[in-house]
Amino acid sequence: QYQQTLAADLSRRASETVDGLDPRAMAPAFSRLFPTSGERAPDVRQRFAGAVALLRRLAVISGGPGTGKTTTVVRVLALLIEQALAAGHAAPRIVLLAPTGKAAARLAESLTSGISGIDCDDAVKAALPTETSTIHRRLGTRRGSPTSFFHDADNPLPADVVLVDE
Repeated sequence: QYQQTLAADLSRRASETVDGLDPRAMAPAFSRLFPTSGERAPDVRQRFAGAVALLRRLAVISGGPGTGKTTTVVRVLALLIEQALAAGHAAPRIVLLAPTGKAAARLAESLTSGISGIDCDDAVKAALPTETSTIHRRLGTRRGSPTSFFHDADNPLPADVVLVDE
């Protein structure tokens, strides 16, 4: 029952678009962060993954080592932050999660190294998160019940964007 409910919720989220997002307004920034030519230009799959991640409430970016997953994610996060700051809003609350402490540390390292290679203002780079956590720690495992968490469907994480690596 739990798996079916979760699968249905994930499918619903994957089909929903992000409220209040104006693709036309972000097109120039998208073109700058995901250029079609030049030394740092992502391939078409990275551009497509970036667009989906920006437009949908749930996106999965997958690929083998060196395919540009981290680069794509850093650019997506930078664009979200840039758009919020340009509109006079606070940067979105972004939570970075991984299944293990080692994976969380690798995620932090990857994101930190990816920040220097993006074309955006220093204020946007400074707002990019680098603090990571394990999924279980951030959800807050309840004592005595390893499958019951403080943050759940009724008490979601205080975040606008949740990135789960691996």
